[in-house]
Amino acid sequence: MHLLQSGNDINTIRCWLGHSDVATTNRYAEIDLEMKQRALDSMPAISGSNDHIIIKDEPLLSWLESL
Repeated sequence: MHLLQSGNDINTIRCWLGHSDVATTNRYAEIDLEMKQRALDSMPAISGSNDHIIIKDEPLLSWLESL
């Protein structure tokens, strides 16, 4: 976890630990709240005059409304 939290790529960690499959490494790696916040902070801001995103995917909207 410390390697992942330090910004190391999961595949690099896989190689370092000697795992043959990244799925094995993923079993031990869990993203914490700090890492989630960093991921959100790295996303570009949505620009535009509206404060919302317009979704035009009708099947997706129907599915979301059914929740």
